[in-house]
Amino acid sequence: MTCPNLQPISKTFVEYLDTLPVDTLGSHIHRVSSLEEIEENSSEVVLFFVVHHPDHKYHADRLRKSLYSLYTHHPIDIVDIGDFVIESYDKETCEEYARLTEYFLRRNIVSIAIGGEDLLTYYSTYGYHLSEERPNITLVDSLIDLPNRSAEAEISSDGYFSALLEEPEWLSNLTIVGYQTYLNAPENLNLIRDLNYDLIRLGETYDDLESLRSVLAHTHFLSIDNKVIAYPHISTSSSANGLTSREVATLLRLAGSSTLISTLCIRVSLHTLTERDCTMWSQ
Repeated sequence: MTCPNLQPISKTFVEYLDTLPVDTLGSHIHRVSSLEEIEENSSEVVLFFVVHHPDHKYHADRLRKSLYSLYTHHPIDIVDIGDFVIESYDKETCEEYARLTEYFLRRNIVSIAIGGEDLLTYYSTYGYHLSEERPNITLVDSLIDLPNRSAEAEISSDGYFSALLEEPEWLSNLTIVGYQTYLNAPENLNLIRDLNYDLIRLGETYDDLESLRSVLAHTHFLSIDNKVIAYPHISTSSSANGLTSREVATLLRLAGSSTLISTLCIRVSLHTLTERDCTMWSQ
């Protein structure tokens, strides 16, 4: 598969990785310059970042630096395939992203994507459709945005959820975790219930995170929106209500222990993250 928008890690960052102490995560990360090398290494997990411009690769590397400087106490096998550069969320670029998801699914490779807009959640799901799979999807988000959308209109990040609901044959099940009641119109919540999908509001998430174990154990695709996290746990948050960094870490731990998880996406604009935010997400 050719993927023109996928660029390898910068040479400067590769040089930094070579200076890391033994047993740090970065010292165990494999780097590749093409997708074909992934299959040659028989890799089971790949990681990549989504940036909005080639000049923004620096922002991805800031988060990489926070992540890869952590110590690991267990054997790992992760390949960092670089950065998927999206200068424009046009249909051609987004479909390339979907085909990349399909590529990993057909090879039983778990993919972790950090960055990008919510629209990519729709195209990740499309990637499952291309691979002839119907996933259980868990979305961790405070807002269920369902604007009116004509059939001819292009899909946008604001309207991606409406578009997703228009493709019921793509889904096996859908669970929304962490939504805030006062941010969402009653008719939107009722529509989700009428479609027999699952809603778990923020207060229920607070009460018993472990109760989500069964949900995440059956999740194939997990997408977490950066906006679900409360201020000051993430500096870009506009709400004092939301999940804490510890609660997000618990969700990721529960998802990581599942044998079914095949795609994890963290939706965040990397260029907006402070050094403190990078530390939060890496840990």
